[in-house]
Amino acid sequence: MKPIDILYCYPNNFRRAIAELPGLVFYCGAGGGLVVNLYAPASARLELAEGVAVEVRQETGYPLTPYNLDPAQWIAWQFDQPEAGTGMVQAFRREKNVEAVQTFRLRGLDPAATYDVTNFDANSPEKITGQELLERGLTIEVKDLPVWL
Repeated sequence: MKPIDILYCYPNNFRRAIAELPGLVFYCGAGGGLVVNLYAPASARLELAEGVAVEVRQETGYPLTPYNLDPAQWIAWQFDQPEAGTGMVQAFRREKNVEAVQTFRLRGLDPAATYDVTNFDANSPEKITGQELLERGLTIEVKDLPVWL
Protein backbone atom coordinates (compact mmCIF):
# COMPACT_ATOMS: atom_id res chain seq x y z
CA MET A 1 0.00 0.00 0.00
CA LYS A 2 1.31 3.45 -0.88
CA PRO A 3 1.40 6.04 1.94
CA ILE A 4 -0.93 8.34 -0.03
CA ASP A 5 -3.65 5.65 0.01
CA ILE A 6 -3.76 5.81 3.81
CA LEU A 7 -4.75 9.48 3.66
CA TYR A 8 -7.82 8.65 1.60
CA CYS A 9 -8.88 5.78 3.83
CA TYR A 10 -8.18 7.64 7.07
CA PRO A 11 -8.41 11.42 6.53
CA ASN A 12 -5.91 13.37 8.58
CA ASN A 13 -6.95 16.35 10.71
CA PHE A 14 -5.97 18.88 8.02
CA ARG A 15 -8.35 17.34 5.48
CA ARG A 16 -11.13 17.17 8.07
CA ALA A 17 -10.60 20.81 9.05
CA ILE A 18 -10.66 22.00 5.42
CA ALA A 19 -13.90 20.09 4.81
CA GLU A 20 -15.51 21.70 7.90
CA LEU A 21 -14.46 25.31 7.18
CA PRO A 22 -17.60 26.41 5.28
CA GLY A 23 -19.74 25.49 8.28
CA LEU A 24 -17.46 27.36 10.69
CA VAL A 25 -17.66 30.81 9.08
CA PHE A 26 -21.25 31.48 10.22
CA TYR A 27 -23.34 29.57 12.70
CA CYS A 28 -26.20 29.94 15.16
CA GLY A 29 -24.82 30.70 18.63
CA ALA A 30 -26.02 29.39 21.98
CA GLY A 31 -28.38 32.35 22.43
CA GLY A 32 -29.92 31.80 19.00
CA GLY A 33 -28.10 34.69 17.29
CA LEU A 34 -25.77 34.81 14.32
CA VAL A 35 -22.06 34.25 14.99
CA VAL A 36 -19.36 35.24 12.48
CA ASN A 37 -16.37 33.10 13.31
CA LEU A 38 -13.97 33.60 10.38
CA TYR A 39 -13.26 36.54 8.13
CA ALA A 40 -13.28 35.05 4.66
CA PRO A 41 -15.49 35.23 1.59
CA ALA A 42 -18.54 33.10 2.37
CA SER A 43 -22.31 32.89 2.24
CA ALA A 44 -24.84 30.86 4.16
CA ARG A 45 -28.52 30.44 4.88
CA LEU A 46 -29.15 29.79 8.57
CA GLU A 47 -32.12 29.29 10.80
CA LEU A 48 -31.74 31.28 13.99
CA ALA A 49 -33.80 31.31 17.17
CA GLU A 50 -37.57 31.03 16.86
CA GLY A 51 -37.30 29.80 13.27
CA VAL A 52 -36.03 33.09 11.84
CA ALA A 53 -34.16 32.34 8.59
CA VAL A 54 -31.38 34.65 7.42
CA GLU A 55 -29.11 34.74 4.41
CA VAL A 56 -25.62 36.04 5.12
CA ARG A 57 -22.93 36.98 2.61
CA GLN A 58 -19.48 38.21 3.51
CA GLU A 59 -17.17 39.30 0.72
CA THR A 60 -14.03 40.23 2.61
CA GLY A 61 -13.42 41.10 6.19
CA TYR A 62 -10.39 42.46 7.97
CA PRO A 63 -10.22 42.65 11.74
CA LEU A 64 -8.80 46.10 12.57
CA THR A 65 -8.15 45.24 16.21
CA PRO A 66 -7.24 41.98 17.88
CA TYR A 67 -10.34 40.09 18.98
CA ASN A 68 -11.07 40.86 22.62
CA LEU A 69 -13.84 40.95 25.18
CA ASP A 70 -12.18 43.67 27.28
CA PRO A 71 -14.73 46.39 28.16
CA ALA A 72 -11.87 48.94 28.19
CA GLN A 73 -10.85 48.27 24.56
CA TRP A 74 -12.19 49.26 21.15
CA ILE A 75 -13.02 46.53 18.65
CA ALA A 76 -13.35 47.11 14.91
CA TRP A 77 -13.73 45.32 11.56
CA GLN A 78 -13.51 46.35 7.91
CA PHE A 79 -15.91 44.73 5.44
CA ASP A 80 -15.40 45.14 1.69
CA GLN A 81 -17.26 44.27 -1.50
CA PRO A 82 -14.54 45.03 -4.08
CA GLU A 83 -16.69 43.98 -7.06
CA ALA A 84 -19.41 46.44 -6.03
CA GLY A 85 -16.95 49.17 -5.02
CA THR A 86 -18.41 49.40 -1.51
CA GLY A 87 -17.36 48.62 2.02
CA MET A 88 -17.75 49.69 5.61
CA VAL A 89 -15.96 49.88 8.93
CA GLN A 90 -17.77 48.79 12.06
CA ALA A 91 -16.15 50.04 15.28
CA PHE A 92 -17.26 49.84 18.89
CA ARG A 93 -16.02 51.89 21.83
CA ARG A 94 -16.76 49.79 24.84
CA GLU A 95 -18.25 50.97 28.13
CA LYS A 96 -15.00 51.24 30.16
CA ASN A 97 -12.85 52.75 27.40
CA VAL A 98 -11.31 56.16 28.19
CA GLU A 99 -10.19 57.06 24.63
CA ALA A 100 -12.96 58.76 22.63
CA VAL A 101 -10.84 58.83 19.44
CA GLN A 102 -9.22 55.85 17.71
CA THR A 103 -7.42 55.56 14.36
CA PHE A 104 -7.59 52.35 12.32
CA ARG A 105 -5.33 51.62 9.34
CA LEU A 106 -7.49 50.08 6.63
CA ARG A 107 -6.48 47.20 4.36
CA GLY A 108 -6.97 45.99 0.81
CA LEU A 109 -7.64 49.44 -0.69
CA ASP A 110 -6.29 50.91 -3.92
CA PRO A 111 -3.71 53.57 -2.89
CA ALA A 112 -4.39 55.55 -6.10
CA ALA A 113 -8.18 55.66 -5.61
CA THR A 114 -10.22 58.28 -3.76
CA TYR A 115 -12.90 56.96 -1.42
CA ASP A 116 -16.14 58.57 -0.27
CA VAL A 117 -16.15 58.08 3.50
CA THR A 118 -19.28 58.82 5.53
CA ASN A 119 -19.63 58.64 9.29
CA PHE A 120 -23.31 57.75 9.62
CA ASP A 121 -23.41 58.84 13.28
CA ALA A 122 -22.24 62.35 12.36
CA ASN A 123 -23.58 62.44 8.76
CA SER A 124 -20.22 63.82 7.65
CA PRO A 125 -19.19 62.66 4.15
CA GLU A 126 -15.62 63.33 2.99
CA LYS A 127 -13.21 62.18 0.29
CA ILE A 128 -10.03 60.40 1.42
CA THR A 129 -7.34 58.78 -0.73
CA GLY A 130 -6.64 55.09 -0.45
CA GLN A 131 -3.03 55.88 0.34
CA GLU A 132 -4.05 58.01 3.34
CA LEU A 133 -6.46 55.34 4.64
CA LEU A 134 -3.77 52.67 4.25
CA GLU A 135 -0.91 54.67 5.77
CA ARG A 136 -2.46 57.11 8.28
CA GLY A 137 -5.73 55.33 8.85
CA LEU A 138 -9.34 56.29 9.44
CA THR A 139 -9.94 58.28 12.63
CA ILE A 140 -13.21 57.60 14.43
CA GLU A 141 -14.57 59.56 17.38
CA VAL A 142 -17.26 58.20 19.69
CA LYS A 143 -17.94 60.76 22.43
CA ASP A 144 -20.67 58.95 24.34
CA LEU A 145 -20.08 55.60 25.91
CA PRO A 146 -22.70 52.89 25.36
CA VAL A 147 -25.77 52.93 27.55
CA TRP A 148 -26.85 49.46 28.67
CA LEU A 149 -30.50 49.06 29.60
